[in-house]
Amino acid sequence: MVNGPAGLTEGRNNITLHFVSSVNLLTWLPGTIRNTGMEKATRQHTKDHNTRLVLNTIYGGEVSRADVARRTGLTRPTVSAIVAELLQDNLVIETGQGPSAGGKRPTLLSINGDGRHLIAIDLSGDEFRAARLNLMGEIEARAFDLIFASFASSPSPSSSAPMSASAL
Repeated sequence: MVNGPAGLTEGRNNITLHFVSSVNLLTWLPGTIRNTGMEKATRQHTKDHNTRLVLNTIYGGEVSRADVARRTGLTRPTVSAIVAELLQDNLVIETGQGPSAGGKRPTLLSINGDGRHLIAIDLSGDEFRAARLNLMGEIEARAFDLIFASFASSPSPSSSAPMSASAL
C-alpha cells in the first residue's frame, strides 16, 4: 500500500517505511487533491496538476521560466504565476542568470532542497533507524537505537527517544 511520498509495507511481524523518490515527495503538496476516478476535473485539479508539472520540470536541474513553459506546454503567464507561488512557499529558489540568446538574460530556477524535509523511519528489525532527507532526496542526518534493548532495561520508552530525536 502506498500512501503519500512514502510506501508502507506491512509484513507478518513488522512494518517498513519505504521512501519512493524525492520527485514523488514534490508531488504531494499540502492541500492537493488527487483525481482518482472518472470525475470531472475542477479548476483546483488543473492547478495542482500544473504545479506538479512545473515542479517536476524544475527538479530536472536549473531552468528558466521560459524553458519550463516550452517543456510543459503551459503558457508563460501560467508558469510565472505558479513559480511565484512556489517561491513564496520556499519550494523553489532563483539561482542566478542564464545565458542570453539576445535580449534580457533569463533567471534560473531550481528546487530549494531545504524548503521541506522528510523524516523516514524504519522499525522493521531490532533497531530503530531514522533519517532526515531534503527535497533533493539527500540524507542530511541519520539516527539509530536498539529498540528492544532500551525497552528491556527501562519501563519507559522515552529513554531511547532523546538519543534518536536529537540526532535528527
